[in-house]
Amino acid sequence: MTSKHLQWLKSCMNRTVPEDITRLYTLNVDVEDINEQKLNALKGDSHYILRTSKGNHYDIQNLQRNVMAPEVLHLKVGARVMAVKNDAELQYANGSIGDIIEFTEDGLPVVLFDSGKVVIVEPQEWEVRKGDRLAAAITQVPLRLAYAITVHKSQGMTLDSAEVDLSKAFVEGMGYVGLSRVKNLDTLFLKGLNQRSLQVSPRAREIDVTLRDMSRSLI
Repeated sequence: MTSKHLQWLKSCMNRTVPEDITRLYTLNVDVEDINEQKLNALKGDSHYILRTSKGNHYDIQNLQRNVMAPEVLHLKVGARVMAVKNDAELQYANGSIGDIIEFTEDGLPVVLFDSGKVVIVEPQEWEVRKGDRLAAAITQVPLRLAYAITVHKSQGMTLDSAEVDLSKAFVEGMGYVGLSRVKNLDTLFLKGLNQRSLQVSPRAREIDVTLRDMSRSLI
């Protein structure tokens, strides 16, 4: 990084943060506290949707680490939620955010996404195969609360805007992952930074050099 890059990041600090923005934090405890507080503040009945799974227990446990939909999905009307899987019919994408406006008679959440689309979000399946054999599968409604999410869990998402707090970053690369979720600096609200958050791991540098050398050899 250069001083110019750092000034760009500092320009994203001390901004007035919109109330309904998604917050990316580095620690699970901070994320869980915010989501719980926001959900408990909503009036109305709680709805619980349970995950189902099949396959080998060990493979299910490994698969769950890569599935962002929680084992027990706790929702209410008015809850701010995020899709955590691409929809096959392109009604929403991984990272799409919206609000629950009602539940169907079958208990499925109806989400008004920020794109303007109203979608009944049905369960989807995540699976892992070993050759032609299905090793494990998890079925859940592909949503999670969107008030806050860990930087780690945000990998692969694209967000229109977010508040990012890197003041407690504890491993190299966290800054890159968190900051690169947001499309541009105008919609990035940076709450904090520490030195570790902007560091790159030595292993990542080695891989970068290797890939650059391979690329040049193909020209």
